[in-house]
Amino acid sequence: MNTNHKSVFGFTIGPIYELMSHSKKTRELWFSSFFFSWYVKELYYGLGKSNGIKFLKPYIDNISTLPKTKAGLFPDHIIGYSEKDPGETFQLIQNFIEDINKFFVGLIDKTGNSHYLSGKTREDVEKIFTDYLQTSFVVIPIDTIKGSNVVEIIENYLDALERNRSFTLRKNENPCFRCKSFPAVFDITDNYETKYKKQPVCPFCFIKFMCNQSDEVCSVINEQKNFRYRSTGEISAVELIKKIDEEKLKAYLSKYDELEYEGKAGNEFRELLPEKGKEIRPYHKYMAIVQADGDNLGYTASSVKNPEELSQILFEFGQEALDITNKFHGEAIYIGGDDVLAFLPTAFKEGENFFTIIDYLIEISKTYKCKLLCKNLSGSISIGVHLFYYKSPLSLAIRSAREQLFNIAKKVPGKDSFSLLLTQHSGQKVGFQFKFCSDELNLFRKIMNNILSGNAYYPHGIHHKLNFYEKLLTNLSDIHQIDSFFNNRFNEDIHKTYTGLDDIKEYLKMKLSSKTVSGQKILTGNEAKTRLNEFISQLKFIKFLLGED
Repeated sequence: MNTNHKSVFGFTIGPIYELMSHSKKTRELWFSSFFFSWYVKELYYGLGKSNGIKFLKPYIDNISTLPKTKAGLFPDHIIGYSEKDPGETFQLIQNFIEDINKFFVGLIDKTGNSHYLSGKTREDVEKIFTDYLQTSFVVIPIDTIKGSNVVEIIENYLDALERNRSFTLRKNENPCFRCKSFPAVFDITDNYETKYKKQPVCPFCFIKFMCNQSDEVCSVINEQKNFRYRSTGEISAVELIKKIDEEKLKAYLSKYDELEYEGKAGNEFRELLPEKGKEIRPYHKYMAIVQADGDNLGYTASSVKNPEELSQILFEFGQEALDITNKFHGEAIYIGGDDVLAFLPTAFKEGENFFTIIDYLIEISKTYKCKLLCKNLSGSISIGVHLFYYKSPLSLAIRSAREQLFNIAKKVPGKDSFSLLLTQHSGQKVGFQFKFCSDELNLFRKIMNNILSGNAYYPHGIHHKLNFYEKLLTNLSDIHQIDSFFNNRFNEDIHKTYTGLDDIKEYLKMKLSSKTVSGQKILTGNEAKTRLNEFISQLKFIKFLLGED
């Protein structure tokens, strides 16, 4: 540690998920997240020019070499040292926050110059902007934490600041048509939602909707003005989109913006690929929202002598996670530190290979662990996934992905898990969880890959048949009775034409038993019912990918 350092500081901004919650387009949801990353980047860049500032989180060798990408790369927390005393450091950060607020208020003002409601001005934008955004920071003397874990202590302060956020909503002042939370300042025309009628919106809903019209936004992400962000239908059906002639596709998509396209997308692939309409599968109409978060990062940080080292590892993981997301034809919304938020197709075929969202999750998990192992650190990442019909509300979909992560995956003993929920257009839900690197996941993946690639073939309604015998299967006395069950229930001539039933049988044994010192112990009662339901849900997911009920 530099002996000239006098202060330690931490900064946080939010609320991120509240701003994302009213998004109706993929572009709006993306920009809600990207905005905060951009804000932190501006503060990081500004403070970095000051003498005596050294960052611990995020730690970046050269900010100028970062790629221009739509993915947010900066976390919502900044932590660092300062050679100035606490009072000077506090004022320095305060000044930069004021300057950055003016920059973003100016961006909104410039983009919305011709959209102001009567009597509304830039001052109204600035008031709402500063009332709502919580740019909180803490500065403490370095002497008070010598010998302690700096990052962990500052993170605790920042977490406390986030828990005590409060907002001035002023709902009674001509509220925003979209979020119903803030006073309306601008008007917009949403061709799909209000059929070309204008609607009054607040500054935040305005810039989310109009971000592709902003010169500054387009410049920072290296996009042309009026750029189209891929719609849910384009992401979910990437396998079909790739087969469409590029010029034909451009001509078709140029007629719509993202949301209007989604509203007219009932027969779009049949229009563009009439001779290949039979290729449309249910998974082409379901998009995945993935949210990942590192497990027990505070514990991992406490085992690192140099906090900058872990910060650099996490930033490098983010770069690799971005590449993985691109490889799986996804759209990274935010990838910073140990967090990932992304849109992805549920499945797609490339050449002779069939890839699913589970392949993506496994690769993200392995990459995270490998980055830590390179520095002799242990750690894991947990992931929540929601697969939803491409016309369903985005705000509900992202909320569900967050619930899968924090309410289920993170509560699995030992974490290191993913929880997946499929909400079908009919309203039926299929959900299941897996521990990464588990025998169960390996066997399930083998079964899934074999049937999707055509190397295995099971009875059409096998999940219904096994579910029919729930009472029998959850009251067995010996694991070998499952062998007898399969011999008795799948003994007709037609069953001889099926391949892969042995894998299903072995997987059912694994689900309905637990390992003991003396061998496998059969489960019974409620525990067996829970495990059988998981098994049935997993088979239903495979059948969904096949296009079977």
